[in-house]
Amino acid sequence: MMASQLPKDIITYLSTLQSDVFNELYAQPAPCIAVFRGLPNLAKHYVMRLLFIDKSIAQNIFNSWLQSGNGDIHRQAMNNLRDLQILIGLPKNNSFILNPIFKKHLKICLLGGAHPGLLGGYSSSNKSQNLSLQFLEQYASERWDSLLKFLVGSTSTSKGVSSVVPEVVAHSNLMEDGALTASGFQFLLSSRQTQVWQFLLYYLKFLQSTNDAEIIQILQLLFLLNFCVLGNGYPLEGLSLAQIELLQTLREFGLVYQKSRRDGIFYPTSLASNLINTVSSNNSAPSMSMRSYESFGVGSIVVETNFRVYAYTDNPLQIALLGLFCQLKYRFPNMIVGLLTRASAREAFLKGILANQLVEFLTHNAHKEMLQGKPVLPPTVVDQLFLWEQETGRLSYTDGVLYNQFQSQTDYQMLRDYAASSGHLLMDNDEKRVMVVTRGGHDDVKRFYKQHK
Repeated sequence: MMASQLPKDIITYLSTLQSDVFNELYAQPAPCIAVFRGLPNLAKHYVMRLLFIDKSIAQNIFNSWLQSGNGDIHRQAMNNLRDLQILIGLPKNNSFILNPIFKKHLKICLLGGAHPGLLGGYSSSNKSQNLSLQFLEQYASERWDSLLKFLVGSTSTSKGVSSVVPEVVAHSNLMEDGALTASGFQFLLSSRQTQVWQFLLYYLKFLQSTNDAEIIQILQLLFLLNFCVLGNGYPLEGLSLAQIELLQTLREFGLVYQKSRRDGIFYPTSLASNLINTVSSNNSAPSMSMRSYESFGVGSIVVETNFRVYAYTDNPLQIALLGLFCQLKYRFPNMIVGLLTRASAREAFLKGILANQLVEFLTHNAHKEMLQGKPVLPPTVVDQLFLWEQETGRLSYTDGVLYNQFQSQTDYQMLRDYAASSGHLLMDNDEKRVMVVTRGGHDDVKRFYKQHK
């Protein structure tokens, strides 16, 4: 699975699950409020309109809430709610109701109620000693950097990762035959939060290949961690065996801190508490902001107009990152000298790295002397990177689904017109009755065809 094909946020990931798992997932308040927050605005509006209505709502009433010209966002909102089993259709009278389990626990989150805690009564332990945010941040950074160093093949640190890391990597496409793949390179250059999200997705898929039954409990725990307070300790009591086992894995990833396996108190770090809220909900490329690599050190890179790059570092991970797009020339005890060439940049672009990612990376880590200049990077270098990128983009590829063998010209024209009006049509041929729609719009077009054929 390519990194670009991974679900970009928690809502997209949940939409890929089987419909029979949602009632168990929504049995706790935390997943309900987290899912609600991740919905598009119109979908949230529909949920709030239905939250205090016990009767089913007919389809034509939904349509009456819309202004003309908003049919696309209405269909998208309805599809999201149906995919997440929040909205349940009643075929007999063409109406909908809110999932009663989701409805019950969302009310608890919004109004308070059945439990002493807003999110199910799970609160920090009175026996715990609060830890400083600086300590937790340093711990999370060290643990995650150990995982990244394992990916770049640092033998001195590969022993510092848990046994589950090689197993997850083996089930992903980050490495192949001991070497990083294109997805692995782009993974390393993504922001810290994007990395955590993607690696957790690989981990969840690894668990699904071994034990489907634990996925819901694990998702419930991830949602719960999102609402924990940084610095507070939380007891293991009330967690299932699967969730406690997951905590040990998250401890190795740096998402939670626990003094020892026998200690009954754990402390979430910022990697866990920000996971659900900060995952990007757009289709832009992952950021190469190196704020995620605190050990890299802002102010360590110098870029000259002759395309030479100097980096004051001796860290294997940092050197490997520079080697993704630079031709490394010399290595000194505390400095690396590289050269940006057409060949090295092209190699990076073919691996899925973008020119704006390289510019952002170099700008964020620019030496303090470079920061005094405006712009920070030499314009000749920036312009040349984008020109080199354009050389690789003369052809663009888009995943699509082919529709052919229509029974009549009327069926073909009806579906073609709908796909074109909804923005899903990529190509059509009236003579051969052939059309191609985007992969993302395939489900919508197929649903429309079934309803009108």
